[in-house]
Amino acid sequence: MARAAHVEATLMELRTFSGLPLPGFHAVQGQDITLSQA
Repeated sequence: MARAAHVEATLMELRTFSGLPLPGFHAVQGQDITLSQA
């Protein structure tokens, strides 16, 4: 049985700002997929 799903991936790194690690985002990608069992 196939099912629809939405997946999202985020590429980020930690950058130091005034001694604090803060996230720096590079890319976000979302895509609709179909899940099926083999």
